[in-house]
Amino acid sequence: MVVSSDSFIAKCNLDEAEIGKVSVDMPVSVLPDAFPGERISGKITKIVPSPALVEKLNTFEVTFSLSS
Repeated sequence: MVVSSDSFIAKCNLDEAEIGKVSVDMPVSVLPDAFPGERISGKITKIVPSPALVEKLNTFEVTFSLSS
């Protein structure tokens, strides 16, 4: 197995009120707590088509790839 620290896959859940504002291939940036002041850029690679009920809210899982 080869592991590369050049790119990462991350997931988050977006509320149904926010999901209409994002799309696949849209650029994203993350400010990780582990690296204060550092911004990691990437793009959305997948949005699940059906919501999951999380704490009484419909949320959609969004996957994005990040490059360091």
